[in-house]
Amino acid sequence: MSVHCKFLFYHPYLTYRQSRDFGSFIRPDGKKRKSFGRASDSLWHLGRDAFSHFDAESKEFFEENLRDYFLWIDLHRNGIRKLGVVCIDEATGKECVADVDDFDEYTVLSIVKDFYEKAETSANLMDALASCFLMCCLRNIDAALIAAEIESFEGMHYATVAAKAFCNFNALTTAAETRKNERVKLAKKAADARHSETRAMREELLEWYEKNKDTFPSKDKAAEEAMKQAPISFRTARKWIAGFGKHPSAGRG
Repeated sequence: MSVHCKFLFYHPYLTYRQSRDFGSFIRPDGKKRKSFGRASDSLWHLGRDAFSHFDAESKEFFEENLRDYFLWIDLHRNGIRKLGVVCIDEATGKECVADVDDFDEYTVLSIVKDFYEKAETSANLMDALASCFLMCCLRNIDAALIAAEIESFEGMHYATVAAKAFCNFNALTTAAETRKNERVKLAKKAADARHSETRAMREELLEWYEKNKDTFPSKDKAAEEAMKQAPISFRTARKWIAGFGKHPSAGRG
């Protein structure tokens, strides 16, 4: 299992759920961090947007999600290692097998996302992947802030990765919503088609009943004969015929 660092510069739960100090990062020990100006303000707002999608009941609950995230990354890193990822060596232009241990968390998630989308993975797994991109965003904000504190140029890289991770979350949730809406539309079309078939069947049965109703000694007998005319149950046939008797035009709507 890989070694993972927890949040060092700030704690998302303390910063966005527990603190009332708008725009300030709160350290894991509960103390307030100094601001780096506009750059850290942008990261604070990005982190707030990402954290708002977490249903974190407590600091402990959030940290449990973080542990699950680490396990998820390790599991899929091993999966990628078994599959073997072929890359192009920039120096030689030749193909080579990538060293998966060198992949950062965002790269692992991106590879998994590409695989999931091509494999048309289940909605539950796609939701889990989307949540991982949220955590990845928050963790890269942490890395960007640490880089800023030590005046490293890596800060811009981590900030960019954080933004890309949040964009991937949005893309996955938008795609999931689109698929859900498509399923609803298909279900509605299927229901409308069934209702249309039922109305047509009822219309035909009404015409048949109007022509033959005087030949039946009772409505029960008419219902028995109606079952031979249409693929319906006795109960449905009896109900329709009772309606025909009260409202001759009932089947024409």
